[in-house]
Amino acid sequence: MRIIRLTAVGLLLVSLAVPVVASSAMAATANVIPTAIVDLSASPPTISVGNTQITLSGRLVESADPSVGVPNEPVNSSFFIADEGTPEISLPVTTGPDGSFTFSYTEPAGGLFGVTFSGDSTYGFSSASIDVIADPEATGITLDAQPESLVPSGTVLTFTGKAEAITADGTQPLADVDVNLFRNRLDTGPNAFTKADGTFTITLTAYSGGTWQAVVDPGWPQAYVIYQQSKSNTVQVNVEYQTRAALSVPTEREAHSAFTVSGDVQAWDGTNHWFAANGVLVNYYYRVLPAGNWVKAGSAQTDASGSFRGTAKVVPGHLTWQVRVPDQSLGDVYLPSVSATRNSFIADQTCDTIGVGHVRGRTIVSGIVRDSCGAKKASFGAVKGEVKVYYHPSGTSSWRYLGEVRTGGRGTFTYSRAGVLNGYFQVDFPAQGYYLASKSNEVFKN
Repeated sequence: MRIIRLTAVGLLLVSLAVPVVASSAMAATANVIPTAIVDLSASPPTISVGNTQITLSGRLVESADPSVGVPNEPVNSSFFIADEGTPEISLPVTTGPDGSFTFSYTEPAGGLFGVTFSGDSTYGFSSASIDVIADPEATGITLDAQPESLVPSGTVLTFTGKAEAITADGTQPLADVDVNLFRNRLDTGPNAFTKADGTFTITLTAYSGGTWQAVVDPGWPQAYVIYQQSKSNTVQVNVEYQTRAALSVPTEREAHSAFTVSGDVQAWDGTNHWFAANGVLVNYYYRVLPAGNWVKAGSAQTDASGSFRGTAKVVPGHLTWQVRVPDQSLGDVYLPSVSATRNSFIADQTCDTIGVGHVRGRTIVSGIVRDSCGAKKASFGAVKGEVKVYYHPSGTSSWRYLGEVRTGGRGTFTYSRAGVLNGYFQVDFPAQGYYLASKSNEVFKN
């Protein structure tokens, strides 16, 4: 079915296409009789369903005396359909003895009908036009339900339905009308023309889902079309995507500094393309090597480029990481996936505090090793390891190694030796395991 859209450009084409030729002819003929087209009418004046044959009639007369017809002259008619770019020009007919003429059209819609006499050596150019509108009939359209409301992306969907004209006597099939399929009332999908029984079939490959609706839209303006616009019921069909995730983590980091996890998530469209998965939740996990349990360390959401970035809670040690995309629905469904693992080493800072005393002829060096400098308690538990004790007497600068001692359950330690030592004392906690090295302040004891 053709769609009528009447525009100012179209009117100009109809009214001015022939006069250019006619004015040239008139310039070449000095004494022509001016003419006019009068009594132009269309029968019926309004078209409707089942009543689209138009009879166009009128008279070609002398302008000075309209009672005098111009006989035996060829006149042309045109019917303008804007979508087709140029008017339809009918074959010429010859005027009768009184200048009368008749044309017959069968058109799918109303529009602008024009009649043109090009003129000759005796009679001058003339034209006239008439607007024929439509009495549109109400329509209805139904869209059949789909067998599945959730399908893998890339599935070929076949939508079927039926369009009908609604009359005072009931309904009848709406044949040869254009039906468009819309998704979420915005995205225009493919279209199809109805068959003789009003049914239609539209096939598409679904790369995204939503609410689907079929629309009968004869075109604009409604004044010229014989069927009104109508919209079907909606049918919900969503798609599910396979996903894949990639992960990036720092290879080394101190446990008290920010640890950033980043990466991206892609979804498979079902045919040959991975695309950025926007708005997808991602959880990140670590486990302590060699055989720790997986621990959730944080989460993030992908942006429009499918990327994510966030900070994670960590513990000291050798860790292996992975990100997981959980099963989730954002209208369409994203299936779960797990990234490849990445390893990182999380070191733990240390800070040493000591005190020195003399008790019953012995020198006592005691203190504590913490993993959180300035804090009253450890961040990740008591520091366990070996502490080395050093000393140099007053007046010297060379440190002497006294011995070592192991920290206890709270990170505390006590070193004792016979004899009273006076001078400067310091303890050294060497790097061991995931602990970083540290030294205490020098403490003087006299």
